[in-house]
Amino acid sequence: MLASKGNITRLLDRMERDGLIRRRRHERDRRVSHVHLADKGKTLFAKMAPQHERWTHAILNVLSRDEKDELARLLRIVKHRLEHMR
Repeated sequence: MLASKGNITRLLDRMERDGLIRRRRHERDRRVSHVHLADKGKTLFAKMAPQHERWTHAILNVLSRDEKDELARLLRIVKHRLEHMR
């Protein structure tokens, strides 16, 4: 995901408000929260996952196995660059 920490925080706030996740603060480090899917979130994920998988396969099926491997390699390079820009 390419999103700022603030955007992720707001997204998690909404998901918690909607009953999709539960947050639990770390016992010793107040900067850390553990996030878990609530039952409602698990149900929604189970409903959405098959459709998302079909969509992903439909998009990526235009690529050969070698092209998929190359795409994964290039995305790792971009991810590495993004991690070092923080």
